[in-house]
Amino acid sequence: MKKNSLEVIPLIDDFSRWLIESGKSDNTIKTYRAVLNQFHEWLLSEGRHLEQVTKNNVQTYMINLESNNKSASTIEKAFVTISVFARFLEKPEIVQNIERKPKEKNNEVVPESLEAS
Repeated sequence: MKKNSLEVIPLIDDFSRWLIESGKSDNTIKTYRAVLNQFHEWLLSEGRHLEQVTKNNVQTYMINLESNNKSASTIEKAFVTISVFARFLEKPEIVQNIERKPKEKNNEVVPESLEAS
């Protein structure tokens, strides 16, 4: 694990407190923190910081996840987390019109009900 992964990021702590005040579950907060930490690591690798996130950063991150063969549900989880974080930052514009991989459709055939013989 990289050293940066172990850093305590005050902004993520503030976000966590905001989520608690919003009534989010412990599991949701844990998931959002993990996703946001991954996004932060990526931003650092791009020479940016979480406090400076832009719409272009979000779009590039979505493209990066897709190019790394992440599933549509993983990409969507990252997008939802970043969207909630954008609301926390009061910067909803950074997630508007972000293109991302469409979620896979569940093409399972629903079985017909069993008839009594």
